[in-house]
Amino acid sequence: MIRAAAEKEFSLWLTTQTNARGLPYKAHVANRYAACLRTEPLKLDIPLSTEERDTYRCRTLQDFDRLIKLFRAAPNFQKVDRGSGHGTFSAGLSAYRRYVCFLESGVEEVFPSTIDTPEILISNENCYNLSKQLDVTIPDVILDVLRSTYSGGFRFEATSISLLAGISGIQIDTKIKENLENSMFGRRDGIFFLPDQIADEETQTDLLVTTDAYLQNYGCFEVSEVYKEFEKRLNPACIKTVEDFEDYYLWVAQEKVRCVAVPQIRSRVVRYSDGNVWETFGEVAKKIVTLINEGHYGSCAEDELQEKFPAFSKYLLSKIVRHCASDELVRVEINNTICYQSFAALGLQEDFPEILSTTLERLDEIELPVSQETLHTALSLQLGVNFKSEFGLPDWDTYRRLISSYYKGQPHREWRNNTFAEVDG
Repeated sequence: MIRAAAEKEFSLWLTTQTNARGLPYKAHVANRYAACLRTEPLKLDIPLSTEERDTYRCRTLQDFDRLIKLFRAAPNFQKVDRGSGHGTFSAGLSAYRRYVCFLESGVEEVFPSTIDTPEILISNENCYNLSKQLDVTIPDVILDVLRSTYSGGFRFEATSISLLAGISGIQIDTKIKENLENSMFGRRDGIFFLPDQIADEETQTDLLVTTDAYLQNYGCFEVSEVYKEFEKRLNPACIKTVEDFEDYYLWVAQEKVRCVAVPQIRSRVVRYSDGNVWETFGEVAKKIVTLINEGHYGSCAEDELQEKFPAFSKYLLSKIVRHCASDELVRVEINNTICYQSFAALGLQEDFPEILSTTLERLDEIELPVSQETLHTALSLQLGVNFKSEFGLPDWDTYRRLISSYYKGQPHREWRNNTFAEVDG
């Protein structure tokens, strides 16, 4: 009973906070997060009793951080997290940590206590993504006609409005028209749909819970990947393309997020309205590097990496690694499988930086330009192996990045026109 009351206390507190879009958490989301903290720890393969893995027993950061460390060490944590709704469990843990910080701050509660009133009711429970309709008054008969007669969508044209009025028997004045238009999703082709024509309430809630989790965990997500995840749950007569889905999501999300085309990359992502997309990708890259180094001993198959980062396609993940972690990770092929490896996991000997510097000095002494081919030949002779083949480097670009990462000598050098040339500064 105490645990149930603590869960309700957390859920109610969360509705007073803002989510990744800067909007207050709706009761549906708060309840989903709270429930995950109750059910998902029981699925983890860790040597703790039911009581010991009860998140709601943690009322200090020290206790919570100790427990979360055990949770994340579970071999099936990622699987459980994905099963909760692609990161809903971890997003709930992040939210609960904020709650524990609030408890430790000693700030007086700004919401009614649930300890003494366990049956407290939360309003607007069925209005997660329909807040545009809360102050809209539209006769039910008009909505019924739209659902039954205009399943393929409605155009706000004089003829269509006249027909709708005739079928419904309701005179559609300017106010009703405006309210109706504001409460419907409009595609770029000018066709409008009621929200429940597009998706049922469970799907709408799952969409926003999932994207909330992605935004909290990664700061962004790729539109096409979320569309693939929800495509079969949306009415294909309403949402026909990824462009339709993008517009629909932004309409549902309402504010605080924006969809942008990533410069020089064929991807569109949803992210917070402020900040820079490449800064966000930089934070994602740090998570990727940590996962590969700490969770996979320096090497991770591309398929598995995409499974761990479901908010992004393999293509976008490769670009994030290439642009934001080029000095730490390399994309290689191992036994016909594409993998991401840390440079440390390639198997280069510990004194390779010294070998590289010495090789460069010798090339300078005999006045040979340090082209990528010349340096590769010299290193191969020094090590007694074909350097690129031995360490699985798929192309010259990867080779150049590795050389730049390991070069610690002076003077400073950079790759310019495929030559590792000395530069000032």
